[in-house]
Amino acid sequence: MKRVLAVICLAAAVMGIFPVAQTEKTGPSSRMHSYSAGKYEVGKNLKAGEYILFSAPLQTGFFAVLADMESMDLITKGSFEVNTFLTVEEGDWLIIANCIAIFAGDYYRMRTIKLNESGGMLKVGVDARPGEYDLTSLPNKTSVYRIYNDSRYRLVVEEKEFRNTSHISLEEGQYLELINCFAEGLLPEETATPRPAPTSAPQPEPDEPGADATQAPMPDLTAAPEPKATILRSTQKVRIDPRKSPKVRSIPSTMGEQLGLAKAGAEYELLEIGERWYKIRLENGVEGWVIAGMAEIVN
Repeated sequence: MKRVLAVICLAAAVMGIFPVAQTEKTGPSSRMHSYSAGKYEVGKNLKAGEYILFSAPLQTGFFAVLADMESMDLITKGSFEVNTFLTVEEGDWLIIANCIAIFAGDYYRMRTIKLNESGGMLKVGVDARPGEYDLTSLPNKTSVYRIYNDSRYRLVVEEKEFRNTSHISLEEGQYLELINCFAEGLLPEETATPRPAPTSAPQPEPDEPGADATQAPMPDLTAAPEPKATILRSTQKVRIDPRKSPKVRSIPSTMGEQLGLAKAGAEYELLEIGERWYKIRLENGVEGWVIAGMAEIVN
C-alpha cells in the first residue's frame, strides 16, 4: 500500500504538465484529442478502450490503472520512454503523468507507429508485420524486448535481456516492446515515430469525453455496489498474473471483506465470472473474488 501511495503522489505532483492537445486530421472533418497528465474515471470523463500513450520529450511517461481511488487497489502500472499501449475498462480510474494519451482508434485513422532505434512499443498486425525477426542491439547497449498478448499487461508472453542479437517470433494482435534494439523489415517504413506535441488548442466541448477531467466529481465509494449477475464456468481455471498477488474479497467489489491473497502465477478453479471480477477457490477452500485485470482465464 505504501508503494502504491508513493506512485500516486508522484503522478499527482506532475498533474497538469500538459494542456489538452488536438491534432487536425487531413481529409474529412475530424479531430484527434489527446488527454493530458491527470486522473480520469473511465466511462465518465474518458471512454473505455485502447489508448496509445506518448511520453513527454526527454521524460519517462507513467501510468497507473486503479479499481477505485479510495481503496487504491492497483490493477496495473508502468513507465515508458517513448510510447506504450493501454486498455482501460468501464469503472477503472486512470492516472497518467509525463505523457499524453490518444484513443488508438483515432490515432490509427491518421497514422501508424514508426519507431527509431531507441525503442518503443508496436502493435503486431498494425504497426509491425507478424513473423520471425532478428533483433539487433545498439552498440555497447544492453537491450530488452517484451511480448504481450494484450494491453492490460496481465502476462508477459516472452521477455529477454540481450546483447548483440536475439531472435523473436510475432503473432497477429500481440504487442512488442523494444528497448535499445531494432529489427530490419519489422516496420512498414523505417522512419521515426512522430511524437504528438502538446499545444494550446481549445479544450473539448463539455459533452465530449475528457472535458474538465481533473474536476470530475468523485464517485460515492462509501457503500458497496450490489454484485452483478455472474455466469458459472466450473470447467475453467484462472491464472494469476505472476507479478501480482491480488486480494481475494467476499463480494465483487473493492468494498468487500478481504478473505486472503491469491498467489502470484498460481492457477485456481474458476467458479463464476462477474463484471470485471472472477470468483475463485483458494487452496484452503476459501471462495472469493479477484479483480479480472490481475488474472486471465485458462482452459
